Amino acid sequence: MKPSLSILALCTAFASACSADEPNAAPVSFLAFGDSGYHLDYLDADDVTPPFKSRAAFADRYRAEWMEDKKPLRDFELPALTFHQGFGSYVATSGMMPVAKAMKAVCAEKNCDFAVMLGDNIYPDGATGGPEDAVTFQKIFDIPFGKLGNGTRDFKTYVTLGNHDWHSSREGALAQVAYLEQHPAFYMDGPVYRVKPASAHGLVELFVIDTELMLGGTTVYDDKLADDGSEIRNTKIKKNDPWAMPQTELEKNQIQWLEDALKNSDAKWKFIIAHHPFWASGVSKFEQGHALRKILTPVMCRYADAVFAGHEHSMEIHDDTCAGTGAGDVPMLPNLVSGAASKQRGMNSAFMAYQNKANPEKITHFARGMMWGFMHVTLDGDDATVKIYGTPNDQSGAADDIFTYQFHRRSQAASR
Repeated sequence: MKPSLSILALCTAFASACSADEPNAAPVSFLAFGDSGYHLDYLDADDVTPPFKSRAAFADRYRAEWMEDKKPLRDFELPALTFHQGFGSYVATSGMMPVAKAMKAVCAEKNCDFAVMLGDNIYPDGATGGPEDAVTFQKIFDIPFGKLGNGTRDFKTYVTLGNHDWHSSREGALAQVAYLEQHPAFYMDGPVYRVKPASAHGLVELFVIDTELMLGGTTVYDDKLADDGSEIRNTKIKKNDPWAMPQTELEKNQIQWLEDALKNSDAKWKFIIAHHPFWASGVSKFEQGHALRKILTPVMCRYADAVFAGHEHSMEIHDDTCAGTGAGDVPMLPNLVSGAASKQRGMNSAFMAYQNKANPEKITHFARGMMWGFMHVTLDGDDATVKIYGTPNDQSGAADDIFTYQFHRRSQAASR
């Protein structure tokens, strides 16, 4: 039950009035969605070359790519398809509008105080920094997601950038940042920032990091997978675009900034918002996870309540036991992956089985691909409830409640 307006006003004006131990503090709820930027007006050349005149032609190409990725044929599944008149080709359907409709339906039924947008907001190459961005921003931000809050006071969508947002240029990435910084429905404060959402009454602080820049400042190897789904150690190093390398002092020192910010936060709930996941089931991005866990898991395990990420076009929930991180005897760290807001991608059951066997510190609760979806999170006292919602391929925008996961606030215990 929502508190009266007078209590909400008091909590907004005086965060201490709704402290961690305040019995009248209202539950706080928010949406988490990522990789929402796949729009049929902005397709990669590979999506329509050659034109796929039939579903069978698309399926043949998709199956070949599936096998190149070492995915077992038993897992094979086509995404939702649409015939694109402009290109005369079948293409993967965008779930952007159905997901937006489903999120609005959930917020109409349940409370939604704010949202987090987990990167790859514009496909395939981000903004350009030119005048054409005005139309792109309208199509990809304003039209689908500009009214997510259903009139909730102080509702904003807090945004991070992903690798696709950095594809065109630094100017393009920062043009997106500048647009969202001045937009009344969204929020950014540079690529790296911390913020307490006003609608969360001081109970929540978000620590938004740019993992594309972070990966540009560390060593990441190319992914290589064996036929049985096991990882093959590779010595070839991935290279970021030069403009996606850290340049400012904050970009170069994100890890220390994050540790200091988390350590000094007085918020009850502390969430890290990123693009690249630390644990995920994708077969072409696991080396990024290895690199990020090595440099960030000790900090996250000591101070954070959970980490949210996208990048993989899937919905996943994992716990990390934090074993071997030097954080001591701490509660497990939830790793929440919500990257299915516009484009579908299949899973690899062989890789998932290998990953679970090779990494006993990872406990998987849910992992599903070939779906459109998002998360709705409710914080009530010291408990969090995460609901994964899917929306069907018929583009109706119906919201299907498909999985529920609960975890306990861990930052107080972990930071002792």
